[in-house]
Amino acid sequence: MPKLYIVRHGHPESGWSQDPDPGLSEVGQAQAAEAAKVLANYAYQQVVSSPMARAIQTARVSASELDIQTEQAIREIPSYWVPSSQRQSWLDNTLRSTWDSVEPEIKVWRESLTNWATSLEKDTLAFSHFVVINALIATATGAENVVNALPDHCAIAEFEIIDGQLHFLSIDKELDSSVMV
Repeated sequence: MPKLYIVRHGHPESGWSQDPDPGLSEVGQAQAAEAAKVLANYAYQQVVSSPMARAIQTARVSASELDIQTEQAIREIPSYWVPSSQRQSWLDNTLRSTWDSVEPEIKVWRESLTNWATSLEKDTLAFSHFVVINALIATATGAENVVNALPDHCAIAEFEIIDGQLHFLSIDKELDSSVMV
């Protein structure tokens, strides 16, 4: 029964509407360093990261001594068809919707993400994004809403794969207020 630990990336240096692939801010670097201390207590056999800069940088700080592979399946929610000036508004609307009502491209992305997660054979540490964590929680729990948890930056969500089914176990820290993607 493999476990999947997903760490949300640290605080980015800019928002989605300003930069489609920002790195970490100084706060994000500090969050990743704190996550490294927590992750020292976890057992895993492989480390993967979204190819996005903020996730890779979080992984390099949090799991620096390990071989980190990039994994396309845990990339941020796709939005290539949305003009950059409309991205934040589009994301806000998407986060308030249900999985049944999202664009077909997002449904395909979520299916690929789920297939990746349920096919894991080793305990895995992954560095990824807010919506990735929420997509997997929805898959594991059968929830219809896109957002079912508010993972803070560098929060760790824990899942278990049993007989090809994803089970949500916990998340260590959530935002107290509005969603900060």
